[in-house]
Amino acid sequence: MQRALVIGASGGIGAALVTALGARGAQVTGLSRSIDGLDITDETSVQQALSALDAPFDTVLVATGALVINGARPEKSLKSADPAAL
Repeated sequence: MQRALVIGASGGIGAALVTALGARGAQVTGLSRSIDGLDITDETSVQQALSALDAPFDTVLVATGALVINGARPEKSLKSADPAAL
């Protein structure tokens, strides 16, 4: 059986990935800030969350994001992508 980890599982895209992978027969583990307290910007939080899991995973998907980070807003086209903001 394929094992998958979805980080950001409580958001719209992450939840859809959990559902789709589960429908394909994968054993899915989901992590999120709102449910599990995972803060991907804090190394200690990431280490604690990941060390508690039964690894390995065949697939790892990260479905996290924010609309505005340090004043950088979402890109509307490739021309507007700012490498420093990415």
